[in-house]
Amino acid sequence: MNKDSFTEVTTQSWGSRLGQSFKGVVVGALLLIAAFPLQFWNEGRAIDRAKALEEGAGAVVGVASATVVPGNEGELVHMIGQVTTNEVLADTDFPVSAKAIKLSRVVEMFQWKEESHSETREKLGGGTET
Repeated sequence: MNKDSFTEVTTQSWGSRLGQSFKGVVVGALLLIAAFPLQFWNEGRAIDRAKALEEGAGAVVGVASATVVPGNEGELVHMIGQVTTNEVLADTDFPVSAKAIKLSRVVEMFQWKEESHSETREKLGGGTET
């Protein structure tokens, strides 16, 4: 047998299995009851968001990106243009720098792979052994 393996045997009686099933039914019923007000609340928020987006689409003013018009101060404006900067962004931990609007770093960490195997057997009297 490999030194890195571990075996655990658990047993569960018929009564505890029945109790867990009953708890699952009660929790399911409570979640079903709670789902209706949450769904109603979420649908109301979706309607409010749709109305706000429709109102914003009606009030938006299209402008050119090359000039600033003082008459549009405080208005909801829409513009299309090239974004440029002269600022050089640098990462403090790594020797990376670039003339850019945004510099982001994605970090990932990997660890060991765990393999697991489980086998459940019915015992005499309705219990289980895993």
